[in-house]
Amino acid sequence: MAPIILITRPHLSGEAFAARLRRDLPENAVIKLSPLMEIRHMARDLPPLEGYEALIVTSSHAILALTTAGSKPSARCYCVGDATTRLALQSGLDAQMAGLTAQELAETLKWKKPDGPVLYLRGRHVAFDLLGTLHEAGMMVDEAIVYDQLDCPLTPAAVALLGAANPVIVPIFSARSAKLFLDECPEDATIHVVAISQSVADLVPLARRTGLTIASAPNASSMAAAVLNVAQSVNRLERGQ
Repeated sequence: MAPIILITRPHLSGEAFAARLRRDLPENAVIKLSPLMEIRHMARDLPPLEGYEALIVTSSHAILALTTAGSKPSARCYCVGDATTRLALQSGLDAQMAGLTAQELAETLKWKKPDGPVLYLRGRHVAFDLLGTLHEAGMMVDEAIVYDQLDCPLTPAAVALLGAANPVIVPIFSARSAKLFLDECPEDATIHVVAISQSVADLVPLARRTGLTIASAPNASSMAAAVLNVAQSVNRLERGQ
């Protein structure tokens, strides 16, 4: 049976992840996109950036908010993950990857100890209290919410897919998308969750953990590799091998 994969990332990142998977999946693989969040940039809320020694960016959406506002700050930009750092560099920013997670970035900044004030550009919803962690470390950090993540329901096609008898592989990239998906997923759906991290995996109820897989690293490449491995395993099980 062909692998069936449901991608719930926001539209642009979901399309990019689907394209990455299609390079290695068989041609008959089924990939459905049902974004659970819509990203809305809030360029009007971007504060003046002068006077900040550094910026903190944990998502590419914050970089896009900067470019949408036509801003190109000269301050060093500390980023989470390869993709966000790469986009920041492509946007002409003085960017440096400071960790694969917000927690790792916090440890990096505690070690670097910027002398001047730092501005954290974030979304309305965050899973980790980065601001509080850095304040506890004695750092001068402000924050600005520069994009919102608006809830979206599962599409009718996604609901139908989950209501069928065939197993569905669901990669989950964040704690919030995990909650949104699990709140809507039918209880009798056969799902194989691929979680980007242990903290996301911990949100999956025990009854849903059959087939639960955690990516080897919190990035899109490792998530793609994990999805492909699960797809192969599911295919073998369906064939009775």
